[in-house]
Amino acid sequence: QTQPSAMQGRVLNGTTGRPVPNAEVSYVRMTQGPTPVAQATTDGEGRFQLQGVPAAPGPVLLRVDYQGATYSHPVLPGSPTNAIEIQVFDASPDPALRSVKEQAIFLHPAGDSLTVLEQIIIQNESSPPRAYVNPQGTYLFTLPRAARDGVRVTVTGPGGMPIGQTPTPRDRENSFAVSYPIRPGETQFRIEYALDYQSPHDLQQATIFQ
Repeated sequence: QTQPSAMQGRVLNGTTGRPVPNAEVSYVRMTQGPTPVAQATTDGEGRFQLQGVPAAPGPVLLRVDYQGATYSHPVLPGSPTNAIEIQVFDASPDPALRSVKEQAIFLHPAGDSLTVLEQIIIQNESSPPRAYVNPQGTYLFTLPRAARDGVRVTVTGPGGMPIGQTPTPRDRENSFAVSYPIRPGETQFRIEYALDYQSPHDLQQATIFQ
């Protein structure tokens, strides 16, 4: 199956319940990286229409930038494309909007390397619903010591698909920031890195959430 040649829908503000005019909607094919291949701007009622979009063998993303946050709406092969609703939220810099709901740590020693995989679920229960947005980082973390080959971060937003993120080094040693907006609902961060390893090994703590 391939995507049809036209898509239409509406961008709504989940905080106010109102349509969002003059929002730019970008069509991105997941198999070809993050570069948009088509764009449209919403009208006064928040409606948009993408005409003649190229066929894609797999899922695509519709992206909307709003108040410093990027919202991604996946469109899977075979799903309706004539009444798409993309929800955005008013942005807030208040870190109290999010909290850690669940954290799991998996360790895999192999030779002189210890692979650490962490899955952290961040919850946003703000009322009225708002997105936590901070250009300095919405998720800050510190490793127990230097990683061997860098840090890999993947984020899955509410109802979304996993999207790779590039962590930004901070002033503190082995400390990083991710600026992914924390939308209402649950957002999962997946952090993976490797440490020097020698048995026996005492890992007192993995990453520290801030």
